[in-house]
Amino acid sequence: MFEEVWNQACNLRSIPLDGFGYQGRLVKGVKIVRDNDTQEVKIYNTSLGGDFYKEVTKEQYKVFEAEGWEAGVQSVQIANIKRNIRDKIRLMHQEPTNGRRVKLFQNKIKKLKDELQQIEAGRHKSPH
Repeated sequence: MFEEVWNQACNLRSIPLDGFGYQGRLVKGVKIVRDNDTQEVKIYNTSLGGDFYKEVTKEQYKVFEAEGWEAGVQSVQIANIKRNIRDKIRLMHQEPTNGRRVKLFQNKIKKLKDELQQIEAGRHKSPH
């Protein structure tokens, strides 16, 4: 079912991450792997915390399936940046901060929002 997405990931610039029993590719925090025996394809978000990578959500799988590898990667990137912005805002309000520390948080949040805007703008460009 995701063979076409796997092929797209292999044909676009990505970091090969082959392991014992599988082939893998990594782009912008998204890892796609294909089992050598079963040919099963799984997609992981490497930006989520924990000891092991977590599979992308069902909704994100739907984006990969409907719109392809690049759009799927962008949807994961957008979700990750939005989560980072929420986390920074929450930290800013929870931790005792001085004026300098507040400014650092604000600068980080601004950079994340700028990055988010660039990704979203690129995603919604009309094809030429």
